[in-house]
Amino acid sequence: MPNSDEHIPATPTAVSETKRRAKQNTRPRHRRRIAVVILMVTGIAAGGWYFGRPYLLVREAKSILANDPQKAASLLEQVVASQGDSFPDANVLWSRALLRSGRWEEALGCFSQIKKPQLADASELLNLAEDAKVAHVNLLTIMAFEGISHDRPERSAALEGLISIRKQAGDLNGTLLLATELSTLQPENPTPWLVMGQVHERMLALPDAAEDFRKFLARAKDSAQRTEALRSLVRVLIQLGDRNEARIYQNELTQKNAGQIQNYEVEINEARLRRLEGNIKGAMDQTNILLSQDKENVAALELRGTLFMDAGDYQAAVVDFKQIVRKAPWNKQAHYKLAQVLTKLGETTAAEFHFKENRRLLQLSNRILELQSTRVLNAEQTLELIHAYEQTGMKSMANNLRQKR
Repeated sequence: MPNSDEHIPATPTAVSETKRRAKQNTRPRHRRRIAVVILMVTGIAAGGWYFGRPYLLVREAKSILANDPQKAASLLEQVVASQGDSFPDANVLWSRALLRSGRWEEALGCFSQIKKPQLADASELLNLAEDAKVAHVNLLTIMAFEGISHDRPERSAALEGLISIRKQAGDLNGTLLLATELSTLQPENPTPWLVMGQVHERMLALPDAAEDFRKFLARAKDSAQRTEALRSLVRVLIQLGDRNEARIYQNELTQKNAGQIQNYEVEINEARLRRLEGNIKGAMDQTNILLSQDKENVAALELRGTLFMDAGDYQAAVVDFKQIVRKAPWNKQAHYKLAQVLTKLGETTAAEFHFKENRRLLQLSNRILELQSTRVLNAEQTLELIHAYEQTGMKSMANNLRQKR
């Protein structure tokens, strides 16, 4: 008998049957693979459409923003509705589209809903700020500028925009902080040093102002800006009593001004500097020249009255200081000097009135500085600031603030 373990050769019929069955088993597996691939491709395509569609809509909205902001706003509204807070660039562009459509309140509301504007494209935030500036929507301009984070290259441009706004609003502390940050980001940029000098001078921080103007002059190349800073530096140095350094810069200004139209600031500083140097006659001659051209010039009258005081001619000084307080009743320095002169003449009752007026105006000036340092003024504070501006002679600032109410 043949061994049961021995291999029995397959017949041709058996081989054929085996191949047929294998082929039948392969077909379903092949179909399943094709189906899986189709599903995967469909899923990828659907996912790509779903996730890519917002970007396509944003791209389309950008392309039509200038010509059809209404349609752009409609497209972007769809994007924001589907993406929520995850696509801040769409919110920023939507704000621009709403703004360009004349719907500035909606634009402001749209932007305020962005939880983290610093995650948006900084260049788009700058574009929004510029659009808001053109549309005179000051709050949105500020919000867009402030949305640019400190580590972005666009921060410097945002700071320059914010500085301009804070200066116009009279916010001295806010302007100073922004200019200081800009000077740190761009140490060789002359602009922040000029701004800091101007602010420090207004805050009567004169040594700081002088140093700021020096740093500006070490960096500035623009001739007109240099001339402005030189005039300011001479003025500050005279107030500080530094006649030697003041004379150096004053001579540079005089040389620059040679052969040009007479500059009042240069001329009055020359007279002040001569007084500081002890050249009383030269100071008086220069002052009289200025008064011959404008007999009611307040600065020249104040200087001449001071020169009369220096010479002990109190009667003549009284005339000049009374003329100033009639013309500029908010001039606290003139009230103080008039009170001093009246005291010398024994007119103590009249002197006390002007001493009190000097103190009142000084308190108003200090209150203005406090209010200007307040980031957000309520209605009562705004009205108080307007009245303080009016009483201290800053009519244009009062009008600007009144228009913004």
